[in-house]
Amino acid sequence: MVSSAIKEHNLKLGEYIVEASSGNTAIYVAFVARKLGLNPIIVVSRQTSVAKVKLIKILGAEIFYGSDDKDADDYYIK
Repeated sequence: MVSSAIKEHNLKLGEYIVEASSGNTAIYVAFVARKLGLNPIIVVSRQTSVAKVKLIKILGAEIFYGSDDKDADDYYIK
């Protein structure tokens, strides 16, 4: 997933990669992106557990919270 994004978007070291996920995908992207020299930004639901948010941060990602309301403009998956 991260490797595909690097190739498809020609990402360079130090650039940002953004993923909206509150689960294992967020953890994977945070870990792999950092290992490959990218800056991961993870957009999560406000319902995401504190433990997952802490782990994602420990792995080096910046966290942003989005709405849990699917009809909201800031729904975290949009």
